[in-house]
Amino acid sequence: MVALPTTKRRAAGRSWLHLMVRVDLGSGRARLGSPRLSRDVAGFRQLLQLERWLKDHHIPQSLFDRYGAPRSDTVHAFFRSDQPEKALAFRGLCNELGLGGRLDQVRIAVNSCSRLRPPLLDLMKGGL
Repeated sequence: MVALPTTKRRAAGRSWLHLMVRVDLGSGRARLGSPRLSRDVAGFRQLLQLERWLKDHHIPQSLFDRYGAPRSDTVHAFFRSDQPEKALAFRGLCNELGLGGRLDQVRIAVNSCSRLRPPLLDLMKGGL
């Protein structure tokens, strides 16, 4: 691995990769009553595998509620940009599950420019 200059290293530590993957739960999901799915629905199995991978390799997330229903059809995962191997492994898992076309990736960078930060409130004088 190539050592980055100090400023680039700091910037890499303050940016994130946000990966969002949407799992198709299909018509097996009830509309307003019980949002349960049959375990033989492909989306249910994909969510189980994503949950297992996040637990084993990243930060554990509960993708199902306490009754076994999916919380959402979208899975969000955040990775530090100085650890791209984790993000790449998650992308690889999504491709293996057939979700590569439903995956979006966004880079979030923390801007440290003082001109772009909101001014601090002067609480003593009651204003800006």
